[in-house]
Amino acid sequence: MLANIKFDQSYQQTPKRQGVAQLASQNNASNLKIKELLDDDAPFTGLYLRVEGKKSLDSDYFDKRVGIDFEIFENGYYESYRENLKKRQESQLENLQQQNNIQLKALDATFHRLNLMKNLVNRKLQRKQTALLYALKENNKRQLEQALITKSQFSEIELALKQSILLEQYTQKAAIEKIPEDWLIWLNNIENLELKASSKLIEMALERSVDAKIQDLMIARSDNHPGYLDNLKVKVFYEQRDDSRLNVDKESVIGLQARIPIDFNTSRDELVTLKKNSYRLQKRVITERLMQKVDSLKNQFFYHQSKLQHLLNQHQALEVQRLEAVQQLQVDLTGLRYTPENTLNRLALEKVKSQQAILLARLDNLALLKHIQSTVGSSQLDQLLQ
Repeated sequence: MLANIKFDQSYQQTPKRQGVAQLASQNNASNLKIKELLDDDAPFTGLYLRVEGKKSLDSDYFDKRVGIDFEIFENGYYESYRENLKKRQESQLENLQQQNNIQLKALDATFHRLNLMKNLVNRKLQRKQTALLYALKENNKRQLEQALITKSQFSEIELALKQSILLEQYTQKAAIEKIPEDWLIWLNNIENLELKASSKLIEMALERSVDAKIQDLMIARSDNHPGYLDNLKVKVFYEQRDDSRLNVDKESVIGLQARIPIDFNTSRDELVTLKKNSYRLQKRVITERLMQKVDSLKNQFFYHQSKLQHLLNQHQALEVQRLEAVQQLQVDLTGLRYTPENTLNRLALEKVKSQQAILLARLDNLALLKHIQSTVGSSQLDQLLQ
């Protein structure tokens, strides 16, 4: 049976102010609202109400016209559609760049918090080690007077105590942070977690990769390079004329006007194709590196889980030794150089050190799990599990 070394309630954090992850979530919600508003912003229809009026200063001539113009390309529907698409793409790009930046900062903030939690573990358990070393020193001092240990052995304890005091002084000054309740649950069961297969994690990562989405957006934006249609002007119109020179009171007219550019940019298509191919190559690089990273992180997590299991086994072995020493205390071994009492004192110190190593290993495992979560882009840790 493995040793049950877990974080107790003394490590638990009370509710506190918002962290980077919560602020990032609010920012994502704001960006989604912006996207919804941009999607609802329909392009201009291209319809104009046109009013014209002319009056001669030298005669009775006048010309009044009222019409409806439908501009199809320049200053019309097509141009508005293109501009609307560019605005949405620019907003999406800004959103993705912000999301990428915030993800990195959130992961960095997580690592920082875990380091503060390590400081808390070191502070609590270093204090215990110092207290045990004080007791061990007093006990060994009596044994030295009885010639049961050597001066060299006593000096080793004194040196260990001095070092422990210095470490305790450092941990008292170091910044600390207690552990949120949901993190405690993950920490105390982290050796039993089983991640999804690498192929599934990679699939999730590729589907949610912000860097890959940025490249897809850059590919789409390549089509925005100026082209022939950007300089084409076509207008369909309907108007009513009231002209003093006409034989009728009013005249209704429909018509078509076009202004067609006579020069062609023959290199545009080649330029757009080259830009798209460049972004596709960048996406392939991102994809390959992402696959390597997910696979590597999963292997690291498995290794640290094995390391944690080994530490738990070592702690269990120390407990077995302690129980044997307790049994030996019931036998009169007065006069022996190495007594069960010495063994018990040493084991008590070793168990505290072992407990410290186990709790720090749990935090290291959680750091890797959080790193995998960030890389895969999952919102919840349980999405990573079988």
